[in-house]
Amino acid sequence: MIFKGMLRKKGVYFFMFGAALVLGCLPVNAFAMPVDSVSGGAGLSAAHRSDLETITKFLEEEAVVEKLAKLGLSANEIESRLDTMDEYQVHKLAGKIDSVQKAGSGTGLVIGLLICLLIFIGFLYVTDRSVKIEKNS
Repeated sequence: MIFKGMLRKKGVYFFMFGAALVLGCLPVNAFAMPVDSVSGGAGLSAAHRSDLETITKFLEEEAVVEKLAKLGLSANEIESRLDTMDEYQVHKLAGKIDSVQKAGSGTGLVIGLLICLLIFIGFLYVTDRSVKIEKNS
């Protein structure tokens, strides 16, 4: 093999290190442009509006309404708190809502376990092995 002998030489490693260093120092062609921060008649950016929509959809769910009612928060109090939040806080809250995993029936877990079981059975079939379960007395 040609490459086997080449990789044993230290010069190749130094060349690769030098090339990586030189290529890493080259400038990247990137251009910055001004972006409109306000769009629409309401004075809210599109991202801020989408974040508010995400939050309102989340707050309209039955489980969330029930939980907030147990905590003693009314819809008016929630709206007043949302109005006092700045754009960064609204974006951060919407991001956390998007990352929340809703509780489900566990079908994903069952499907994952079945796939793992099928892979294990396939591995046993391909390697001509078997599993014996014996009771020690």
